[in-house]
Formats: sequence, structure tokens, C-alpha cells
Amino acid sequence: MEDLAPVLLVLLLAAGLGTSLVTDLRSRLILDVVTLPMLGLGLAIRGALVGWDGPLGLASGLLGAGVGLGAFLVPAWRGGIGMGDVKLAGAVGAVLGVERIFAALLWIAVAGGLFAFAVVALRGRVRSTLRGIARTILLRPPVQATERIYLPYGVAIVAGTVASVALEVAPW
Repeated sequence: MEDLAPVLLVLLLAAGLGTSLVTDLRSRLILDVVTLPMLGLGLAIRGALVGWDGPLGLASGLLGAGVGLGAFLVPAWRGGIGMGDVKLAGAVGAVLGVERIFAALLWIAVAGGLFAFAVVALRGRVRSTLRGIARTILLRPPVQATERIYLPYGVAIVAGTVASVALEVAPW
């Protein structure tokens, strides 16, 4: 039964990420009806088929969920991302486990940065955005923004997670 766990986890990850990508692009929402069962099923698969210990065990899934949630909580509290993104990152951590969530978070950050730069560039706001970042770094008050740019960050979560999994299994 332990051999079945990786297959089920990959299928669960694909279903959850695919659904979240579609809903985030269509409605700018990542739904609890997707993320919470994904998190719970990821942990249940780990616990029921593998047990507590090991890279596919329940402990790894719980720690991975905690790392995924924790990494996104501060940006959410600051208003930078929505709570759906936080829950999706936690679900991804539950499915990937603590051994793989750090690589996924790195690739999520890279994908998010590239995505944000592309959107800012397409809207012709590179200079004003860089000015705003500089003001933030220098702890100066922000200048009145003309329009806030919203990004469906679920796209970056999906892209970064897929990239990290693909890079891990690629036969280099």
C-alpha cells in the first residue's frame, strides 16, 4: 500500500492545482472547497498508507503544511495576497511534505516575481513600481498610487510547484 501513496499524492496535487488555477484566473478566488480537502486528503493518504515516519509519512506532511502556511501568512496579513493563496500553499505543503516544500516555495517566489514583472511591464508601470519598492526599502511613506495592480497569485503557486516537482523528477 505504501507504493500507492506517491501516485495518489501526485494525482491529488494535479487535481488541486489545476482546479485552483482555473478558479483563480476566472474569478480571482482560490476555493476552500478545493484547498481544505486537498490538505486533509494529503495528510490522510500519508497517515493511512505510510504511517507517521519517513519522507511520505504523516509527520512530513504536517510539517510541510505548516511551512507552506507559515510562508504565506505574513504577506496575507499585510494585504499582499489572499487567504486562498495561504491555504493553497498549506495544501501543497501537506502533499509535498517538508522535504519538498522548501524547493517549491523557492520556485513559487521565482514564478511570482517573473509574473509580477511581466504584468507591471505590460501595464507600463515598471518605473513607478521600482520607485515604490525603493521608498518601501528606505522606510519612506508611499506615494499615492494611481491604481493598484492585482495578480492572481495562484498562477505563481501552480507554476512554481509544477517547476519544483518537474525539476526533481527530471533525469538530468
